[in-house]
Amino acid sequence: MSARGRIFVAGATGFVGGALVARLLEAGWRVTALARDLDTAARGLGPDVALFASSDSTESLSATLSGCHAVVNLAGEPIVGRWSEAKKSRILGSRVETTRRLVEAIEDAATPPTALVSASAVGWYGHRTEFVDERAGPGSGFLSEVCQRWEAEASRACAHGTRVTTVRFGLVLGRGGGPLPPMLRAARFGLLGRLGTGDQHVAWIHLSDAVDLLVQAIDDPRFEGPVNAVTGSVPQRQFATAVARSVGRRLGPPVPAWAARVALGEAASLLLDSSPVRASEFWALPEGPTLPTLPDALAEVTARRGGSAEGR
Repeated sequence: MSARGRIFVAGATGFVGGALVARLLEAGWRVTALARDLDTAARGLGPDVALFASSDSTESLSATLSGCHAVVNLAGEPIVGRWSEAKKSRILGSRVETTRRLVEAIEDAATPPTALVSASAVGWYGHRTEFVDERAGPGSGFLSEVCQRWEAEASRACAHGTRVTTVRFGLVLGRGGGPLPPMLRAARFGLLGRLGTGDQHVAWIHLSDAVDLLVQAIDDPRFEGPVNAVTGSVPQRQFATAVARSVGRRLGPPVPAWAARVALGEAASLLLDSSPVRASEFWALPEGPTLPTLPDALAEVTARRGGSAEGR
């Protein structure tokens, strides 16, 4: 297959980024990845991906982005674990500073990319008690602040003629990474239970559909501004029950909200805040989700492949 053009990907070695790069290469795109450690990135991504060292100058980055068809920005410090002040600084800085640098490079590029597809999260909306879509304003709390500043940096690329899409991800479910494998392990030991009241909504999307959305956002001019990368949103007790059933187990004992807060501090909001987020109108297009229900998505992840199942 002949190459279709160049795509620059930040965060290419991550869970979603790795899957996206594989899909882009399969479709005939040439991919350049931003990398902090060139040797590690080369081993993880393979010989077909060109690498750009994050330590190189912004001038070099501008030259690399010039003529690229699109930039996909998935970079960011993982948010799991207790949030010390240092951890919070890394979570915010890794997103805002990387995005700022990319936009500055786009600004100085001789031929700016057509599109910037930049990650965000449903944390933008904060804790909600009623369903929201992309027209809703931001919420409150640390994650909402991060998403607001993250998206604001990305949106500056619009001034340079680059179409900007900010992709607000729910929990991404898939093999080999993301939040699901630890949940599956807990479920197999009968330890996955209701968190707090269990009424708080969990917004989710399968990895393959998340990658589909990113690939379509690269080319489709309808993707502009915020897009909810969410297939569904269900109460946490329903989500946990579905995960347990996917491995033939029952729901485990409940975890009180106070216990989550003692264990995780401020980061307990990841488990206890409610995200009743509506799927984007994207899903009304012909290219809708291939795994539209939670049982479908979980069945794909837990299906045996090559004699083994996820997490075994």
